Amino acid sequence: VPVMLILVGLVIVIIGFLGYFGTVKQHQTMLLIYAVVFGIIIIIQLAAGILAFKFKGQVTDKTENNTVAKKMTEYLKVYNGDTSTNSTDRFFNSIMLEFECCGMNKPH
Repeated sequence: VPVMLILVGLVIVIIGFLGYFGTVKQHQTMLLIYAVVFGIIIIIQLAAGILAFKFKGQVTDKTENNTVAKKMTEYLKVYNGDTSTNSTDRFFNSIMLEFECCGMNKPH
């Protein structure tokens, strides 16, 4: 994920440079490339938004396949709330208080 974010940031910088440099130098080809790339990005974002809205009901909870969820569930089985000696219990207590929940999946 971090590499993808860096690549997306790099693409945004390059596209911004094309727009800026094309405007400053009044370079028609560069402005055309900027407009086409910008238009493609807008079309992709619209398509992604429409698809996300259309298929939102098909997203399922897959916590049973999630390693972090497995570890948290294992720990919650032995959780006793003793915050005086157990720093992990203090951590879970602060999370449950902050998010007003008790456990992994559903708030109370």
